[in-house]
Amino acid sequence: RNFLSYTIGNEVKSKGKKPTSVFDPRADMRLRGPPVRNLSEQEVANMLWNFNDSRIISGLEIMLKAANPTSTKRTTVAVALSESEAVAMAKIRQMVDSRKTQPRLETVKEVKDVLLKIRDIFWSLKPRAGFLYDAAGDVLTWHIHTEHWFTSTAQIGVASPKIEIRNVDIGRDSCVSHDKAVKPPKNGFRLRLKRKLEEREGLSILTPKIVYESSAGESNNSVDPLKVVYSEGKRYQPGYLWGQLSGWYKQTVADPSASLSAERRGTISLPELTSCFGGRKPYKDRKKIIERVTTAPHQMWPTGTIWSFKNKHKIYGSPWLDKAFDKNSSGLENSLADIRRIMEQAQKK
Repeated sequence: RNFLSYTIGNEVKSKGKKPTSVFDPRADMRLRGPPVRNLSEQEVANMLWNFNDSRIISGLEIMLKAANPTSTKRTTVAVALSESEAVAMAKIRQMVDSRKTQPRLETVKEVKDVLLKIRDIFWSLKPRAGFLYDAAGDVLTWHIHTEHWFTSTAQIGVASPKIEIRNVDIGRDSCVSHDKAVKPPKNGFRLRLKRKLEEREGLSILTPKIVYESSAGESNNSVDPLKVVYSEGKRYQPGYLWGQLSGWYKQTVADPSASLSAERRGTISLPELTSCFGGRKPYKDRKKIIERVTTAPHQMWPTGTIWSFKNKHKIYGSPWLDKAFDKNSSGLENSLADIRRIMEQAQKK
């Protein structure tokens, strides 16, 4: 928090104003809470199963519609189901529909019990185009073995006051000689400043004799040293706090929330079950996935695969993140070993 307060407040202070006049991250945290918070048992149950558009139900509905030859809104061309597939679809449909007549699930354990049954059904079926049952079983396995679930809090986007650049700040005043050399810009900010100057006054800071004379031909003695020639502010996105906490060591990232979106792919944001149905790509990199989640879980997952990470409900958590929370827990170590063993056994079926 102190680091964020300094980082965000420093630019505001540079104008001589107090941070509270625009945005004080400490005050915002007290008002809205930290960037992330733990989810309750009921919230996890709702986001995974109870809601009609929950992570699991959304994927199952896509599968059932694609498998139903009479559906008018198929995500892929329906083909004849084998006898085992027809029986499996009927069982899953019964589980999905039971949500309408039975009391909603209230604990994560209840949800996991249901997911275990569906996972076993998936792994009993032979995968084919558009129906990646093996991948679906893997996704459910990762959800089943996740202990800690959390979400992001509703932050607001804010804008800092603009920093103003005056003639005197860049050496354009009556004290500067016409022949004084001006170094060319070395970074993006100076380049933007150069473009702004050229747009507003038709001047170039690369040519001193032109810089210190106005378009009317006035001498440099008539230049107003306090005239503002450029101003620029910074926009902080709602995900800035979380992104800055996650990537504080990256000092050149202008929008850390964008980097955060990529870095949490597969590491703390598990793939959607919808990834496994209706697509055309095969699940051919399963061995690499097993190796990744057990030996290099900290690495973000690459793009161009079957996996989708839309995460509509913004629910985060993974078995490998659980292990990072408590490195000394033998139970979590066994959990990752169990995941590898279970996925490898399913692959041999």
